Amino acid sequence: MMMKQTKAIFGAVIFSLLLSGCGRNPSASSAVPQDTEAVSSTSPSAVPSASSSAETDTISERVNASLAKMDLHTKIEQMMVPAIRTWNGSNFISMNDETAALLQQYHFGGIILFAENMTSDSSQAIQLTQSLQANAIAGGGLPLFIGTDQESGNVYRLLSGTVMPSSMALAATGDPQNAYKTGQITSKELKALGFNLDYAPDMDVNTNPNNPVIGIRSYSDDSAIVAEYAHQFTMGMKENDIIATGKHFPGHGDTATDSHTGLPQVNKTKAELENTDLIPFKQAVQDGTEMIMSAHIQYPQIETETYTSIKDGREVYLPSTLSHVMITDILRNELGFDGVVTTDSLQMNAIKDNFSTSDAAELAINAGVDCLLMPVDISDASAYAQLDAYIQSIADMVNTGAISIDMINEAVTRILALKYKRGIMDTAYGDAHTASLLNNADALVGTAENYAIDRTISDQAATLLQNDSQIIPFTVPEGAKITVLTPNSQQAGICGYTFNRLTDEGVVTANATGWMISEEYGSKFQAASNAIAGSSLVIVTSLMLNGSDIDFNRSSEVYNMCVLIERAKAQGIPVIAVSTGLPYDAPLLAEADAVLCTYDWVGAPRVDANWVPTQAYSESLAGAMDVIFGKVKASGKLPVNIFSINNGSITSDILWPRGYAVQ
Repeated sequence: MMMKQTKAIFGAVIFSLLLSGCGRNPSASSAVPQDTEAVSSTSPSAVPSASSSAETDTISERVNASLAKMDLHTKIEQMMVPAIRTWNGSNFISMNDETAALLQQYHFGGIILFAENMTSDSSQAIQLTQSLQANAIAGGGLPLFIGTDQESGNVYRLLSGTVMPSSMALAATGDPQNAYKTGQITSKELKALGFNLDYAPDMDVNTNPNNPVIGIRSYSDDSAIVAEYAHQFTMGMKENDIIATGKHFPGHGDTATDSHTGLPQVNKTKAELENTDLIPFKQAVQDGTEMIMSAHIQYPQIETETYTSIKDGREVYLPSTLSHVMITDILRNELGFDGVVTTDSLQMNAIKDNFSTSDAAELAINAGVDCLLMPVDISDASAYAQLDAYIQSIADMVNTGAISIDMINEAVTRILALKYKRGIMDTAYGDAHTASLLNNADALVGTAENYAIDRTISDQAATLLQNDSQIIPFTVPEGAKITVLTPNSQQAGICGYTFNRLTDEGVVTANATGWMISEEYGSKFQAASNAIAGSSLVIVTSLMLNGSDIDFNRSSEVYNMCVLIERAKAQGIPVIAVSTGLPYDAPLLAEADAVLCTYDWVGAPRVDANWVPTQAYSESLAGAMDVIFGKVKASGKLPVNIFSINNGSITSDILWPRGYAVQ
């Protein structure tokens, strides 16, 4: 390992009777066994026998008993939580014999699912989650953590579920109970589909408006607001026994680099972290949050140990995920967290580009991490060789003393304890359980009731920053042409759906015409511009995803939107601009008669000929439409400071302070 410094790692011995044996050695062959068939989600053989100790033994005793039965390889596998997004080039949406064989051979601690694993049919998700459990158990393994990133807003995976408003939109409502309701609905839907773990909420404090990866995933740039809303979301999750995960420790809100593509560095001191970023995590520990995810971020003022990057030979500081100082000294010892620590994906470029696979595993485990999220790529039969090499490398490091067996035992103990606590080990997976999920899904997932709450919260989040001549609420004249210009089809989809609903509700006159134009301002700008003529009102939606979008020398999208605003104004047509992504582009929209923020760019990705959504969609833009046409009065307030913009850059001058809104 190419390290500049070394430090001794001491782990407390949990169970002195445990030995670090290596009795079971997974096959080294990369070929997929041909004699193993997939166990269906309803196979009776998938049902574990009932244990009388389930009611009488304590969790500690049951954990000890389970751990004592594990050899070293099994323990390592229990720490692994891989993804299978695709298999042989196709989305992995149902079990096949090859993936069944893999799940039966390797006793993983869990599986993380993504949108690639989902369809708009709830029964598909149920069959997949239950077949994952069935095959894990059929191979002699333990029930799995089955998790996903269902944060709300633009990070969602359930294509049959409800896309609740983004974290920033929730905070814009000013009512923490909306975060609680979001946690309730999210956990209800996850449980109904067979999940037991959510990698949410995001506890980052978005103090850097140029942050390219967090943004609207954060509740606010104020740590107290983040702590309160994350607390309420977590409490809502507990209503349905879904494990919540606070992320990304010790904070990803002040980065200018996306750790999916690079290795960020934040030059904050520990005192600065304690005064901002750590506050939500301190609250999480007090709340009894059961899992926390680490961040792949360098903090050179706190962790000074370096590593020679395999990418370019430069010295990089150990990111939080691989830092004993961050995970053990600060998170566990100082903050008192005794739950499960999971890495963020180890396939992200921040780790994969700079650290060898085995070194990353060694550093993460010695740092005090419990779950290794997506440690290797699993997408075809070549995964066998990768898994064997990965597991054996960790076993070898244990046997040579590079990794303490105590660290392995402590990690697996925490994992098992959480599984027992949340009833994952005692669920009777099989026919009856799967049938129950299938029978109840339609009454729980993506329901009209859930979406009604979604729309109400979206209405409350819509924030009015400017309203010249009181153009909002807009009174629709007889025979009006309302033109809505959006940068993508899903925003056009939700606007068309909402316009029709407002017509049905009598808010918009029946003989008004709504033109939903998705012309991708950059590629079909002229068509969008031509649509303006003859309009009674033009609504233009803006989409800022990162700081480069407001630099007109680097991006044309926001620029073209500004030109459309000018052209509408030049024709004497009132125009309303809606900031749908990061709200930091709002100063560029000031030429419009009114400016609204929704803090979420997701719309309706799939609609039928009548604009009715056919898969999961977001009501966030509906909130803006409801405000524009007077169904509700704007009540949202800025959850972040908005700064002035100069020559394509966000300045430090606050234009609209946190809490501002036109009343």
